Amino acid sequence: MELLKIINQYIFKIISLPNIFFIKKNFKKIIFLHVPHCGGNTIHRFLKYNLGFRGKKIVNGQDNNVSEIFKDGNDNIYNFGHFGIDFIKKNFNEKDYFYILNVRNPKNIYLSNYYRNKKFYYRDKKLRDKKLRDIHNPESTYPTLEEFLITNKSINRDNIICRYLSGLFIYKPNKTKITEQIYDSAVTNLDLFNFIFILEHSKVGLKKLPKKLQILINYASIFRNNPNKYSDSKYPPISKEANELLDSMTYYDNKLYKIILDKEKF
Repeated sequence: MELLKIINQYIFKIISLPNIFFIKKNFKKIIFLHVPHCGGNTIHRFLKYNLGFRGKKIVNGQDNNVSEIFKDGNDNIYNFGHFGIDFIKKNFNEKDYFYILNVRNPKNIYLSNYYRNKKFYYRDKKLRDKKLRDIHNPESTYPTLEEFLITNKSINRDNIICRYLSGLFIYKPNKTKITEQIYDSAVTNLDLFNFIFILEHSKVGLKKLPKKLQILINYASIFRNNPNKYSDSKYPPISKEANELLDSMTYYDNKLYKIILDKEKF
């Protein structure tokens, strides 16, 4: 299996050379700010196939410094991760970089997170119960959506898009409340991005991105680069309490999302 993976990567490195040539004529690197649960794996696959495994995923720790790096290859033309504008300005602040952002309907960020994790919880529960019986309660259940939202709100995991775009390190559990001033900074920071991928308009976005990067052959389209299957899920009806919680947690994100839709002419 490992040999097959190496051969596969080598093939993509060769066939993607024309794409690399044209991209490097205009941009030194591609930087992808990956907002969680917004179909970001679709963008990762797009970059991986079209740039021939020449990138890396960056994980930043609680101190906002790099804690781990997962490389697709050694020549890091594209860099991506769940980091914010603050991290980009500190580490990737050059005018000839191409910046990508991904977003979606803000309420669905939380629904995606909840239902995906709930699915994984029950899928793996039998295994966990067997392995961890001495420390794990086999009668335990996954929190309700309302409990999940209340917990996230209590640790300021609200308005997540604004937090990533604020220019502050406030997208992990923290004590900072979103204000109009922080929201205004997020709006201003939208101007940094050359391309914004909107999950609800993913088909249009996946046609625009190759043109913006001047990609000669879009290998991602050949390999059916569909939106992430978990992020693009459909969700069951939710309670009035859950809706009210989501409204309060996405107030600024909804305003920001509307600006993005207008900016991208949707």
